[in-house]
Formats: sequence, structure tokens, C-alpha cells
Amino acid sequence: MPTKAKSPQSRRTSKTARSSAGAPKTSSRQQMNQTAAASASPDIPAAPATEASATPLPQPPMTRSRPRAGSKLGLVLGLLETPEGATLAELVEATGWLPHTTRAALTGLRKRGFAVVGEKAEASAGASIYRIRSGEA
Repeated sequence: MPTKAKSPQSRRTSKTARSSAGAPKTSSRQQMNQTAAASASPDIPAAPATEASATPLPQPPMTRSRPRAGSKLGLVLGLLETPEGATLAELVEATGWLPHTTRAALTGLRKRGFAVVGEKAEASAGASIYRIRSGEA
């Protein structure tokens, strides 16, 4: 299909082609630093842009909050609080989750402050039994 005679062949307009011709290429990070430096007040020195200044501040540990009653995570917590604990297979069967999702839920409980421990048990054919450490629930 032939193109129209007056339509440009590239996305670059003649205005941007002229303005960027011969100019050194800068990354978007450099452009942001230049913009920030230009807008800073002259009496306050600009802080140098380093990778260390871009690191997030440490987050305080999350407070222990119980999952909502009747939720799948609440069911998992209930199974873990029993003296027998629960195997991964039992947790998967109870929730309908895949094993990797169930392990992620255990990690989420740990992040909430629950002391979830996994112990190898010979009676369960080498599968780990997960439970909440006593006195931590």
C-alpha cells in the first residue's frame, strides 16, 4: 500500500530531529537530576545523586495481626496452632492452593510475627510438619 506523499516516514518530527541533532544523549535519570539542580534554590546546595541515597529506609517489623475468621489464611493458622501441626500436603488439601502458594502464605505469617517452624518428622515419610512455636501464637 503506497504511503501518502506528505506523511512523515518516521515518528520523529522535524522539530525534535533538529533539536536533538548533535546533542549528546542523556539518560532519563540524568535529565531528572539536571531538572532538579536547575530548580533548586541557590542558597541550598544540592545533594549529590548517588545510588546510596536511593535505597529505601528500613521498615519497622509488622505487628502481629490475626487473619480474618473464615479466611483460608485463618484456616492455615488454625491448623498450625494444633499440637500436631500440619504437613504441606494437609495445608494444600485444606486450602486448595498450590504448594508454592501455601509456602508463601507460611512466609507471610512469619512476616506478621508468627513463629512458624518446619520440623522434619520420620512418621510422615520425611515431609516437614509445620506448626506455630509454643508460646508464640
